[in-house]
Amino acid sequence: TSIQEELQHKKISEHIPICNETCSIQQQINHSSDEFTGEWIVVLNRAGAGRREMVNANELVTALLKTFPDHSNPYLRVWPKQFNFNDNLYDIARMARSIRLLFGVHGAGLSNAIFMRPGAILYEVNPYGCRHLSFNFHRWADVFNLQHALWIPSQGNNGRTDNNCERESSTTLNVQEIINEMKSLLKDEAEYRSGYIKRALKIMTDMSIVDHP
Repeated sequence: TSIQEELQHKKISEHIPICNETCSIQQQINHSSDEFTGEWIVVLNRAGAGRREMVNANELVTALLKTFPDHSNPYLRVWPKQFNFNDNLYDIARMARSIRLLFGVHGAGLSNAIFMRPGAILYEVNPYGCRHLSFNFHRWADVFNLQHALWIPSQGNNGRTDNNCERESSTTLNVQEIINEMKSLLKDEAEYRSGYIKRALKIMTDMSIVDHP
């Protein structure tokens, strides 16, 4: 395929270092904010689409940048603007592998979570009255060992409180509520990943396990 030819031409491969407290030297590498590296908090939005859009997504990005101000930290940084995936499969996969928390409205863009690493967080937004839509990505997260969270506004546009699902409608975010939930999710994710890596290292260094022909 054209994607395979591109990768072969560029001779690109992905390297994911594993390190724990026994490492004698831990490299600290600072990358510019437009590179697909590190572990990003990403706000995925259909900006300007007029449907299934988070109308105050920029406000959320600004609040996240203030909440997580260490932008030189390669292990937890905020993508500094609203994000949308492009049409290059390799770029999509590489960026998704670099995402620690993906926040976005229910839709095709969230399906790129298939490339996210186990333990990462898929934080889904559904329009008011559309809780049932979360079934798909909740199940998706279970299959690919992701954490799934859901946010739905307490009322619809113009203050409506009926139970109708207008899935194409725009959504106004409660920024502070979402920020608080993200901090809790990231704390749980860090504990999950730490335990996962320690278990993997223990298995790899367990000399009592002997392979028999």
